[in-house]
Amino acid sequence: MKAFQHLFLSILVAASVLALSGCGVSEEQHGKAVTELGRVKAELDKTMAELKKTEADLAQAVSKNAALEKSLGEAQAQIRSESKGSAAAISSAAQDKLAASQKQVSDLQAQVKSLSRENSNLKILLEKLQAEYAEIQKKLGGGVQLPTQQLPAGLPKKQ
Repeated sequence: MKAFQHLFLSILVAASVLALSGCGVSEEQHGKAVTELGRVKAELDKTMAELKKTEADLAQAVSKNAALEKSLGEAQAQIRSESKGSAAAISSAAQDKLAASQKQVSDLQAQVKSLSRENSNLKILLEKLQAEYAEIQKKLGGGVQLPTQQLPAGLPKKQ
């Protein structure tokens, strides 16, 4: 009876060891997953950096555009106020000033138009980056959070 218990216990231990050693993910699959996760994380970091830069560029372009529009409005108001007098009464100095103001207005209009185009391009780029970011999150499974620590460079060593 004691020999039977000893034999049964030995078989049970051997079966457990075999079952546990066969479970889990292979090292190759684990390595591929870690490599893919590292690649996706690097791509996400790069995309987030581009997104932040684009948002900063967009904010700068919007503020510059607003400043130029304000300058344009002031120049137009100045032209209107200067042109209220009769044409015969305007001196040559005033005419020179009016011509300079009109040139400044046309320059400012060109800058506003250029910045508006740049603003549109930056908005399109921002939308593309946001779509890429959403796609990366989708690839990661949405609810999966990236580890906050650096991933190991290779597979864990067997002891």
